[in-house]
Amino acid sequence: MNLKEDLPDAHTHLHVTSPVWKIKVLTGNDLLLLEEPAPDIPFTVGLLPEDLQFSNLNLLWNKLEYFSQLDNCRGIGECGFDRRYSNPELQLFWVEKHITLAEKTHKPLTWHIVGKWASYLNISGHYPTHMPWLLHGYQGSVSLAKQLLLTECWFSFGAALLSNPNAQASFQFIPIEKILLETDADSALNLDTLYQQAAKLKNLTMEEFIAQIRINFKALFDQR
Repeated sequence: MNLKEDLPDAHTHLHVTSPVWKIKVLTGNDLLLLEEPAPDIPFTVGLLPEDLQFSNLNLLWNKLEYFSQLDNCRGIGECGFDRRYSNPELQLFWVEKHITLAEKTHKPLTWHIVGKWASYLNISGHYPTHMPWLLHGYQGSVSLAKQLLLTECWFSFGAALLSNPNAQASFQFIPIEKILLETDADSALNLDTLYQQAAKLKNLTMEEFIAQIRINFKALFDQR
């Protein structure tokens, strides 16, 4: 097994050289720069809370909708709620558009949440969706994870799993069938190291752990 090529990465902003087991994330700046996404790289596409500062949001959304129809688009997002930006009503408006698009295209939705879990829990109770939701970069507490699991969401863990006690405890608590791993935008993160830590926390061999994460990856991102 070639671990470097075969380790699923559910959420990365980094340059992707192989389409195998990788999901490239496209957001506002990518929509500004790209006419077309790379045809052989699986991707998700969405607008982050920080992207809502752009003046041409409707044009970006039109391009996002076009990208979402492409065969190698495997999901919508990331989108979400972020306490660092003082535009909660605008964030909610665009989150609702992402939810609707995910349902329309029959694709999973990736969430970006920074300190606004109450907003997520509130909206999850108002939208009886059919497509799965993925919470990327989770590093919250076990008690929060218990609440979130009631929404039947999935969790993706990144670099925090190497050193953050909350992330580690939650990772051990959450059923492995609801877990994925990611590099996000961390170019210093060694994916091999992350998988070794994750397998250790789940008390599994690397082979056992990778096999399950591959099953999860396919279940989430192959909704067609």
